[in-house]
Amino acid sequence: MQDFYSPLQEELQEGLMLYWSCANEILDTSGVKLYKPSEDYFSLENNFFSALFLYSYFRAGFSKSKRIFFAAINQCLRGMVTGCDNILDNEYKKTLDTDLPVNAAKFRSILDIMVSDRILVTIMHKGYQEGLFSFDHILQANTASLKALLKSGVQEASEEKGAGRILKPEDVLCNVHPLKTGILFQAPWVIPELIENKNLKFLSEIKNGLFQIGMGCQILDDIDDPDQVIIPFIEKQMSKFIQKKPLYS
Repeated sequence: MQDFYSPLQEELQEGLMLYWSCANEILDTSGVKLYKPSEDYFSLENNFFSALFLYSYFRAGFSKSKRIFFAAINQCLRGMVTGCDNILDNEYKKTLDTDLPVNAAKFRSILDIMVSDRILVTIMHKGYQEGLFSFDHILQANTASLKALLKSGVQEASEEKGAGRILKPEDVLCNVHPLKTGILFQAPWVIPELIENKNLKFLSEIKNGLFQIGMGCQILDDIDDPDQVIIPFIEKQMSKFIQKKPLYS
């Protein structure tokens, strides 16, 4: 199985390293030290959904160089979403490993959000310098990424004061979960779609598939521990698929 996953993991590592190196440039001389990433930082286990999104770029026919850039851009979105979730849930899931106090959870989350936002612009500019993106794409991507995440954020905001009434299951499935998780699984496609809108293969199928996976994960999350249910389930399904068709071929 490792032979199937290794090309995917190598590209994922390059994308995550691009994200980290941009963060290191941004935080240089800022007074906050960014530690070098550990091996766990690059593992498929800790980046399962990022690997899924990267594979969707492959299925769409993107070149390797663009896949790596889009993987790094997706890590920016992940940093923003995770940082916001941390603040709303009063916890800290690490995106950037810094020398800030361990118990400074709120500011660590704020830093992750601010730095990830700036990394997005930096990565887009690097892509422009390499001829992958146009200059206009830099500003367009910044706005598009905000709009892609904002709908989910608005839905989260509606829950901050608690539920005013108990929703019927069909209301949750039709009006809550699509915004809370379904469209978040499509967010990694907002910038690739912006840049490659005329040259995309299977776009509607890929986005619909990611939406359905997001919905399914949210339902499973509602009823059980995701580490015990969601990831083993998806790994099992992917293993069945890979046995029929090599991952990168």
